[in-house]
Amino acid sequence: MAINELESSETKELSDLHEKIFGHNTKFLILKFLSHRDCASIREIARNVGMSHKNLSKYLDFLVDNGALEVVYTSPNIKLYKLSQKALILKKFLK
Repeated sequence: MAINELESSETKELSDLHEKIFGHNTKFLILKFLSHRDCASIREIARNVGMSHKNLSKYLDFLVDNGALEVVYTSPNIKLYKLSQKALILKKFLK
């Protein structure tokens, strides 16, 4: 694969990811909050985004499913999220 093809493929992938993620303001707020932290719980994210953790779960699931977030710890009482390696490139745009 030529370098230009690889760059074009990566650019397309980032463009697709950006469109999926920023199609809704809540997703942007989640990513912006996590761009300033190593990881955070659903409760911390909900408090900073301004919605209940029950409503927030669907947005977090969407971001995990689309590769923007990773779950770094899960137990019966807590789940911690962080930006994925794929989304770290967005970090400089989210500050």
